[in-house]
Amino acid sequence: MEESEPAEIFRTYRMSILACGTEMTYTKKEIEVLKAFGDYEGRRQEAESGDGDKERFTMKERDIFRKIVEDCPVIAAVKDMEGLEKCLSSDIQAVFVLFGNICNIVDIVNRIKEAGRMAVVHIDLVAGLSSREISVDFIKENTRADGIISTRQPLITRAKELGLLAVQRFFVIDSMALESVLRHREYAARPDFIEILPGTMPKIFRRVCAEIQTPVIAGGLISDKEDIMAALGAGACAISTTNPQVWFM
Repeated sequence: MEESEPAEIFRTYRMSILACGTEMTYTKKEIEVLKAFGDYEGRRQEAESGDGDKERFTMKERDIFRKIVEDCPVIAAVKDMEGLEKCLSSDIQAVFVLFGNICNIVDIVNRIKEAGRMAVVHIDLVAGLSSREISVDFIKENTRADGIISTRQPLITRAKELGLLAVQRFFVIDSMALESVLRHREYAARPDFIEILPGTMPKIFRRVCAEIQTPVIAGGLISDKEDIMAALGAGACAISTTNPQVWFM
């Protein structure tokens, strides 16, 4: 195998899982390359019938998302089409969609997926969708979104049931709000990640990360490299921001 071949397989793999879904098929040779890069996660399924040199495996959206933010801990949060197009010209691989309606959310998500990025829809902000669990079914059945963001526990529970990445958002404006963050560990269906706003509270992040096991994303008011490093240093796994200047740092 030439030295450039593993990297080429890896790049193809990255784009494939983001653009086409999470179930992939590779030769055993390719699987060894993916293992070497540390990206052979998730459960393996039975070998394809009639081809002993092929294996099929799945990666959960949670695991893909975790790998992406390990590589680049900045998530673009977009609130209009102009911001979406701008973020797609950056190196960012994960996009939080904070706008849209039932008429255009499919096209918005398709634009992100066609660019080879991971799309997570803030379902509470999609105009025309209700606050009921059926809204999660709509996103699952009609879009290519990898997951949802919501402040509502029933929607997080439904997303988990449907196999979508689930990010629960919390606004920590006082001690009562902080306690609600810490209580989420009591829920039967925990989110895959929690997002805490504002993202410029390293002391709070340090406490939350010490007391819960769910990975934490810092969101809101992140404006420069110092804010990013403070959040990550306090234990956050990533930051989300609508600030285009941060996307290109």
